[in-house]
Amino acid sequence: RRYLAVALFYVLGLLSKPMLVTLPFVLFLLDFWPLNRFQSPVQTRERGTNHTRDSMRSPSWRSLLPEPILEKIPLLVLSMITCGMTIYAQHNDGAIVSLIKVPLGMRSMNALVSYVTYVRKMFLPLDLAPFYPYPVTFHPLTVFSCLLVLIFMTVLVLFLAKGFPYLMVGWFWYLGTLVPVIGIVQVGDQSMADRYTYIPLIGIAIMVVWGLADLSSRWRFGRITLCSTSLVAMALLMWAAWAQIGFWKNSEILFR
Repeated sequence: RRYLAVALFYVLGLLSKPMLVTLPFVLFLLDFWPLNRFQSPVQTRERGTNHTRDSMRSPSWRSLLPEPILEKIPLLVLSMITCGMTIYAQHNDGAIVSLIKVPLGMRSMNALVSYVTYVRKMFLPLDLAPFYPYPVTFHPLTVFSCLLVLIFMTVLVLFLAKGFPYLMVGWFWYLGTLVPVIGIVQVGDQSMADRYTYIPLIGIAIMVVWGLADLSSRWRFGRITLCSTSLVAMALLMWAAWAQIGFWKNSEILFR
């Protein structure tokens, strides 16, 4: 009954916003941390020793695939159906940009730069715009620098995954949930859009929140420093939000 409820509300979510096609991937990350549903090799061997005869008598999908993976398959099917329907609908409406107009290489460079730019705008919400036009070209050094940042962060979180699993979960949450709107399948003329990040940036928030909590617990004055720093950061963000709202009084002021 609970699984049917999950599937039902997932269908309703997909009908509301196809961005939710990445939910099975997010649930898989949560199985790793904080749910810790993947058993260690020792536990797996022990279970295999205790149930060898049963496995030989009645092989099943459950014995071939771990339960956290097996249970995601119906949700993945729903995701693939939604992806197909969305691409078909956008193609019929003429919203999908052809590879002739924006080549795959250009899209890939834009994706690399956008991944880093979104994070920068999360911490420094400056130069925001309702529309980010596609650049004529990308500076090779900028693209290469963004690629190095992404590789470095990915290697770092994998290296720290055992001691700080929330870093890996948060980082791959961000990378994975942004894939549908990163621009490889280009819909519209924008190079990026701030509205695309309301789900992906939850992953970065997980890294920041649990990371700061972990650091503050290891330092004598950590909690006091964390609270005071948070208050200053919130005050600055409130001021930035107040200034940004001033541009949205009406369409003329916004586009001026």
